Formats: sequence, C-alpha cells, structure tokens
Amino acid sequence: MAEVPELGFLSIWSNDSGAGFEHTKSLYVGRNGGAFLIREWKDDAKIAEAAASNIIRFFRVLQDAASRVNPQFRITTRLESFYGEREYLWPQLKHNIDVEAHSLLTKGWESNSLHPMYGDVSVLGSALHNTLHKEEEKPLQELRSRGSLCFYYHSFSCHTNHEPLLGISFPWLTHEKLLALYSRGVTALAHLGGLQPPDKVPFSVNQEVFRRFQFAPNLDIDKTVLEIAESYTGGYGTEDLVQGWRLMDQAIRSFVPLSIYSHYGTVWQRLLVRPLVPDIDRIPERQREYYEKHMCTSLHNPNRVDLARDVLFELLPKEYAHMAFQRIDGHVWEPLDAAIVLFQNSMTDAETGSRKRAFQVFQDQWVRARALRCLFETLRNSAVWVYGVHEYIAATDDSVKKRCRALLDEMIDSEIKNCKRLSQIWRDSPVEWIIVSGNVETPFIHGDNFGDLLEKKIGLMHKYRKYDPRIDSDYMFRLPAVATEKE
Repeated sequence: MAEVPELGFLSIWSNDSGAGFEHTKSLYVGRNGGAFLIREWKDDAKIAEAAASNIIRFFRVLQDAASRVNPQFRITTRLESFYGEREYLWPQLKHNIDVEAHSLLTKGWESNSLHPMYGDVSVLGSALHNTLHKEEEKPLQELRSRGSLCFYYHSFSCHTNHEPLLGISFPWLTHEKLLALYSRGVTALAHLGGLQPPDKVPFSVNQEVFRRFQFAPNLDIDKTVLEIAESYTGGYGTEDLVQGWRLMDQAIRSFVPLSIYSHYGTVWQRLLVRPLVPDIDRIPERQREYYEKHMCTSLHNPNRVDLARDVLFELLPKEYAHMAFQRIDGHVWEPLDAAIVLFQNSMTDAETGSRKRAFQVFQDQWVRARALRCLFETLRNSAVWVYGVHEYIAATDDSVKKRCRALLDEMIDSEIKNCKRLSQIWRDSPVEWIIVSGNVETPFIHGDNFGDLLEKKIGLMHKYRKYDPRIDSDYMFRLPAVATEKE
C-alpha cells in the first residue's frame, strides 16, 4: 500500500475446500485445527460460528491495515466454499468487506438458474447463466445497507466459456447476462477470465458489447451488433458477419454443460490430448505420462481411467451424459457448421474482391468457429465415453453391450477425425486461437507442444481402441509399487 497507494481492493479466494481457513466444513479432510482453538466435541453450529469469526477477523485485519493508506480499501471474497459457515458469516459482512457470487440466494455451488434452452438443466456461471432472479434485490440491498457490495460473476471470454479457446463470439448471450444484472440493480461485477488482448483477439465482439453497455445500458443489441460488425468489416459483408455471429450464438446456447469439462476442466483433465478409448487403463502408464504429468489430479484419482469421476465426486452420471450428447447432436452442429461455411464463403468473397479488412475479419472468425467445433466434438465424445463405457459395464444383456460397443466405435472414429482437424488448425492457422504457454506446460495451460500431443493421442486411440470397456473399481486403492501394466 505504501508503494502503490492507489490500490483499491484485494480479492481473496479460498479454493473449493476452504483451505487456508481452519474449521470450515468444506475442507476435504474434515475440519482441522480444533484441538486448541475450539474443542472438536462442540456441536456443528458452534464450530461453524468459530470458523466464520476466524474468516472475518482475517479479512478485517487486512482491511484495517490497508485503510490507513486508502480509507476506501475493500476486501472481497467468494462464498461458495463457506457454505457451512454462511449463516454466521453473512451478518458480519459489512464496512467494505464484500463478496463475489453467482447468486446471493444460494449456498455453496447450488444453482438456481436454468439453461436458456433446456428447462431441466441447471447452469452455474458461463455464458449460459444469462438470468438473475428478482429475489436477488433484497439481499443485495441488505448488503449495501451495511456498507458492503456483491460483485456478481460475469464472463464473456474464455474462463468458464470454451477454455482454452480465444475469441469465441456470443454477443447476444453476453448482452442478456449484462441486462439481467443491470435490471436487478447490480452495479458491480466480478469478471472471470479477464479481457482478451486486442493483439490476440482483434475482433472481440463480446468485449465491445460489454464496453458499450457500460455507457448505454438501454442500447438496442441488434443495432449495436450491426454497428460493431460494420466497424470491423468496413461495410463489406457486414450482414454476413452478423448472421455468422447469430449462428455461433445459437450453437453455444444449444450446448449442454458437462460439469467442469465445459470450462477449466478441459485443460485440467487434458481432454483435448488424452486418448478416449474404452479401457484407458490398458494404456501403460509410461505411455500416458505425456498428459497425466500435467493433469490437475492426484496419483489415485480415478479420473485417470474414468471420465465420469474426479476424486470422490461424480462429474457426469451416465444418464446425464446420454442426454447431453443426444441434444448436442440434435441442436448444436447445424448452426455451428452453417457459421463455419458462411465465414469461409465470406472470406473467399472478400479475398476475391480485394477487401483486405473484411478478409481478415472473416478469416479470424472462420478459424475460431472451427476450433470451437473441435472442442465441442471432444466434449460430446467425452459424454459418449461416459455413457457408453458405464452402460456397457452395467449391462447384463448382450444386445445392450453390442449397442454400447458400436456407439464407442463411432465415438473413436469421430474423435480421431476431430483430432486431425484440430491438428490441421494448429499447423496452418494464421490466427492465435488457443491459449498456450511459450515457456512451460502446467496443469493450467497447454504448451507449444500441443500439436505433437494430438499426434500421440491419435496413435494411442488407434492402438488401444479394440479392448472392451472396463474400469477398475479399486483404482483409488492401488499401491504403485505393485501395480502391473497391461500391454
């Protein structure tokens, strides 16, 4: 604060387990630190109350120290991981101690918003979370009356939306969320994913909608999108660009979310470069090391061999996975493929007509739409894997097993072709369409060896596609020293 007195806030995130705060109910290994500060035999309410006091005391120490330099300094925190302490935490949120949240009406990672197309699917975060209930106004006003704010989550770039891709266009969904927030009196946002640099994403229509909305929240979105398109193309092919964006927006709002795989989990669990074969465990660990060493996972995480699980959590029930890939096949491909064709034809027309500016726009959007098609295909195929493998294992009827085997064979063919298309985009694209690190690959980012890993994935899928579906139910309890590899 002494060096940079203009600093106005500090955002403190505990991870989903509440780590860093003793006694919190969400800690993976149970509440800790109780032997000295609070006796473990006290009831749940007493422990939760003590945990909430510890959390607030920590925030207040920081806020008091910073306010000596900047009296308006704020501390913000998210509430999801403090679901066990929320009722004791909520009354103590005051005097510039703020929260970040998807909703003030829910606890933990509960969702009270429905998918824009499918009324039986809940959504939390992402572009698909495009509504906000009127009942939000009451707790929001209560918080304000105590001198604190709620920063509602909003994201129009890659985080929670199609990570690790850059520059995916969905201007109408972006506007719907902004308008929903504004109509409930929200004045502060926590934007997940940040802003996309213009040298990487020169035609960021979502970002431009956001910028204009701040100056004119009652804007006509159709007119605004048309104006943005014209500013990009210079007036050539403007309506085609708008139509392409409409098709992209339609495809995105038709997609079914697949738990964490629909956002950061795609990178964490290395979906784009890991082989989708019926028995992942058949692949020797040394051959899986190229992607497993960078997965955000522990040694005994069953996600290594089962896409439906992550540690002790079920990510995708097979019934949900079945519904998801059927709806994706029924509603996503037609508008998305139409957008790809439209962008490609418009790019060709602009090049023929020596319209360099318009050519650059349509080329940019064509590459990104194709990359999104590849990402959606991998996600769809992951859902097929979950359904096909688990349904096969549970089946007692040979006809069901045969049907699942055929479905998985179709999925493998699809994913191999998809990887080849993605590899071609990686090799040939003049557009920077994916987030990669030029230094080192980590669980949070792919490296510049991405294309090589796609080729490894293709080879392993060819080699291990023939084995029957199998998942070791005791995978979590293996001893690495005695584990055997199956060739």
